[in-house]
Amino acid sequence: MANEIAKAADAIVAAYDGRILPVDEAVARRWGQMLGHSDKNIDDTGLAATALVNGLVIVTRNVADFQERGVTIMDPFKKATKDSRNIAR
Repeated sequence: MANEIAKAADAIVAAYDGRILPVDEAVARRWGQMLGHSDKNIDDTGLAATALVNGLVIVTRNVADFQERGVTIMDPFKKATKDSRNIAR
């Protein structure tokens, strides 16, 4: 079982080569700061911290879980308007 999990993890890393962002010191610090100010989901907070540190947009249908975290959010299932381009902050 452990060997199968390791193979699956290796396959994921290979498939996303160069596109996996690390949880480095900057992300860890930002994540900790954000958790200190919120009792929201720890995983979503980690994703938001990673996006903020790397200047990225969170693309999700689950916009509510990322609001009020200071990250730019895009809902790909909503029709974009000329003014909003479907991006919220």
